[in-house]
Amino acid sequence: ACPTSGLLQWLPAMAGAGLSTPVVWVCKGFVAGGDGELAHELAARVAPQLAVGVLSGPSFAQEVAAGKPCALAAASADRACREQMVQAFHGRHLRVYPSDDIVGVEVGGAVKNVMAIACGIALGKQLGDSARATLASPIAVLDEAEVITRLPAPNHCSRRMKFSIRNPVLNSGPKIIRSPSRAGSCSGSAASRLYWL
Repeated sequence: ACPTSGLLQWLPAMAGAGLSTPVVWVCKGFVAGGDGELAHELAARVAPQLAVGVLSGPSFAQEVAAGKPCALAAASADRACREQMVQAFHGRHLRVYPSDDIVGVEVGGAVKNVMAIACGIALGKQLGDSARATLASPIAVLDEAEVITRLPAPNHCSRRMKFSIRNPVLNSGPKIIRSPSRAGSCSGSAASRLYWL
């Protein structure tokens, strides 16, 4: 596993090794240092011969590992890659749905992390459950996705993007706090600000 920034190194290396199986990532975010390039766009630029895809939630890794039910989107422009992802990961407790909307799935995954940090800040600043619920609402998240992607309205957010950005709802809950939400919570708390400096 590697962060999105690591794909710049790993994709050409895998292409150079003559890898014939699909390359699938679960990392989220935009490629650093660019103009908002998504991971599949980077792959098309530096390793166009690879079949690539993304696997995205909403899910918590520890619940997936424990065999609790959840659903994922397997997105790729390559139909064979989508089918291989579904075949590899779909099971009794893990539903994997194929999608050709790789932009929607990647943007949804990136935006939900931003919103998760915001939910954490609201938690750390003790702004209440209404503030976190507002941040996790589909309207707020979809509006942010529109701003980030600059996609034309009214069809700016795809069905798969909406599926992928449901994670802020998980992040705003009290039982499991993901890293982005925890980071936001710590930065929003006055007591912990020195720790982050």
